[in-house]
Amino acid sequence: MGTTAFQVTTAPMEKLISHCIKIKRAGYRPVILTLESKVIAARQLADNVGMSELIAIQAAETFIGNNIEEIAIYDGDKIRESLARLIHLL
Repeated sequence: MGTTAFQVTTAPMEKLISHCIKIKRAGYRPVILTLESKVIAARQLADNVGMSELIAIQAAETFIGNNIEEIAIYDGDKIRESLARLIHLL
């Protein structure tokens, strides 16, 4: 989206970090979205190559939840509608 490149994974590995380095060198902001239980592992992988400050790593569950709330502007009916649309897309 724009200058941000989202990488979504359930199992972050060194190959993904290498890909994020290429993305960063190309002028984009790499963001890894992964399971909450894998966030620490992804951060450690990024830290191993000195990229922990340059690669954003977030729990996918939190990212999705925050975006649903933002889209819905905290309106209960709109939250349910947005969630239903998201589930339909999956």
